[in-house]
Amino acid sequence: MSAQLLKEISVNYSGGVDSTATAIKLLENFDRVHLHTYDHGYGQWFVKLSQRHVRDLKREFGEDRVRSRIISSKSLFEKIVLNTLRSDVKKYKSGFVWCMGCHTAFHTLTIIYNLKNGIPFASDGSSPEVDFAVMQMPSSLIDTADYYAKWGIQFSMPMYGLKTREQAKELLKKYRMSTGIPFRERNPGTQPLCVTGNFQHVLDTIFSIRPQYDPVQVHRFNMEKHQISMNYIQEYFKSRGLDANELRKELIAKQELLSASPKIDENQITQG
Repeated sequence: MSAQLLKEISVNYSGGVDSTATAIKLLENFDRVHLHTYDHGYGQWFVKLSQRHVRDLKREFGEDRVRSRIISSKSLFEKIVLNTLRSDVKKYKSGFVWCMGCHTAFHTLTIIYNLKNGIPFASDGSSPEVDFAVMQMPSSLIDTADYYAKWGIQFSMPMYGLKTREQAKELLKKYRMSTGIPFRERNPGTQPLCVTGNFQHVLDTIFSIRPQYDPVQVHRFNMEKHQISMNYIQEYFKSRGLDANELRKELIAKQELLSASPKIDENQITQG
């Protein structure tokens, strides 16, 4: 049985340098990667740019080893972010709720996908070079890993093995892939643009003035939204006559049959 069992992983995928380098590293260790690009529908432009490197990945690693889809996260984004945006900004004293809530929505949809398809591993392109972004803060990454673990899914971040974006760029070049248009510390041209998210980071983009977020407030927000999202997952499967907890147990059992990817090392995150 285990000889026929494919080792598969889901990747929250923008198509940019970090997430594409992540996909490459995972394709070196997994039988198949599932690339999920999410569109919340509120000022998110050029979503199809994320597919540019999908073609390259299929060319280099094989058509059947790379699965890709663009998914609307609009409904869940509204539930987690928009419906309570004004009160959340007041409550948490920051606009980080937009970006962090958006990521909570697509992590939730990835969890649902993995539970439905029996995939006990997930990943994204979080990088130690971008740990000033609220969704990539060390405390946020630990919250995210814990959220996945509650559903029997092991979460990994291969960019923490590469350490630098320059190494990521070299990896893309090795496989004949574009690294985008150099602009200060960014490389636009290969991934979607979120107008609101970029507006929040405009000082960083233009002047390299890093945003500051209170990790305690961010953690409180994560815990509140994770609970809402966990209820959403339960209801999603219940409405389809399925038991999310039973699916979770199946994923845990499947992990035991597969050689696991490197686990999240909290010291690596906090010191990275």
